[in-house]
Amino acid sequence: MRGRFAWVSYEVLEDEDLTSSDKVVYMVLSRFADNETQECYPSFGKIRKLSGLTDTTISTSIKHLEEKEYIEVSRNAGKVNMYQLNEPPKKLDYSKRIGTTTQKEEKLPPKNNSTNNTNSNNTNINNTQSCDKSREGTKSKLKEELPFSCEQELNKLVDSPRRDLHIIGIYWKYKNFKFENRKQFEVSLKRELKPVQNLIPYQDDRIFEVIDYLDEKNFKWTLETVFKYINEDLDELKAKEKYK
Repeated sequence: MRGRFAWVSYEVLEDEDLTSSDKVVYMVLSRFADNETQECYPSFGKIRKLSGLTDTTISTSIKHLEEKEYIEVSRNAGKVNMYQLNEPPKKLDYSKRIGTTTQKEEKLPPKNNSTNNTNSNNTNINNTQSCDKSREGTKSKLKEELPFSCEQELNKLVDSPRRDLHIIGIYWKYKNFKFENRKQFEVSLKRELKPVQNLIPYQDDRIFEVIDYLDEKNFKWTLETVFKYINEDLDELKAKEKYK
């Protein structure tokens, strides 16, 4: 194979809990990782240039990759961070990889064509009426029957084209929110939809600056708190706090 390339493990590519942005950031880090130590020191500017992502998205993905134990980060104030790529924390069964199979497909038995047409027509009419009555109930139950994955639902929010849902997603992932079931998730989401409207006009980078600032404080903060500080001069606030 000609040209330069970087190895990316199947575990990363096939991890459904990772967003597409997470995987892109991991691939960029792999591009710079030392073959032996798996350490690398790319700047945010370099990661941004190669990934095409915003600083906010990159920060969210790095935090997520850390939580999943794919990487470790040594943060140095005012200097470039050191990223350590770890061995994937979980191994997948490659025989079950999408597009492969280890068992022969079972052949379906031939259809029985000896059914009486009249009885069949009557049955079809009754079945159609029954389906019409139960269709709405089925739709409402289907969502509840699907297995709930908090991680996947949070990733959907982060990747959502809706600005309000995207902001809620990065806020929840930053605070490492966990929901045990879909009902908890939906109730909490409904509660956040009102305060998040105030933040829609602001860029992700500014929202993340405020979030980073509030995260260093010793008090509970919410989306309402983020909006309260969104237009404040954070450098001035930090300077005042320094001399208190």
